[in-house]
Amino acid sequence: MSNIPSFSSKDLENTLKNLGFSIDKSAGKGGHYKAKCSNSIKIQPGQKSFIIIPHTKEIYEDLRNKIIREVKSFGFTKEEFLKALKK
Repeated sequence: MSNIPSFSSKDLENTLKNLGFSIDKSAGKGGHYKAKCSNSIKIQPGQKSFIIIPHTKEIYEDLRNKIIREVKSFGFTKEEFLKALKK
């Protein structure tokens, strides 16, 4: 069982804003948004500069784990993500 609490797309949107991402609701496809990283966040060559946010009431566990991996690829820790989620 995962120790990542359940959260909605709105919670994820607010969390990513707290971590310095900007949300572009016009850039995603269908019911998805893009959270673009700020210029102060260093990305590796070939790494995408955004995280896709699905528009849903509750994000299922496998996707929560995938989102955590994506956030970690931008240099944040799981603990930093969870702390930003609680704000």
